[in-house]
Amino acid sequence: MIREIYPRPADTTSLLGRAVVEARVVHVPDIEDPAAPLSQTSVPKGLGFRSQLSVPILLGGRPIGCSRSAAMRP
Repeated sequence: MIREIYPRPADTTSLLGRAVVEARVVHVPDIEDPAAPLSQTSVPKGLGFRSQLSVPILLGGRPIGCSRSAAMRP
C-alpha cells in the first residue's frame, strides 16, 4: 500500500501534507472519531493506525519536510 501512494506531493488531501502546506501541527487523536477529517484519514486507517500526529519541519519559517508519529491505539 505504501508504494502505491508515496512519494506524493504536499497538499491538503493528507494529514502529513496538510501539516506541510499549513506549516502547523496536525493532530488527530482518534481516526475513528466522526469529527476526524474522513478524506485525510484513509491511508493511516488502512495501515491500521488509530491516531496520528504530523509536525512540519521548518527552516526560516518555511516548511521543508514533516515528521509523523502514528499509533495503533487512540
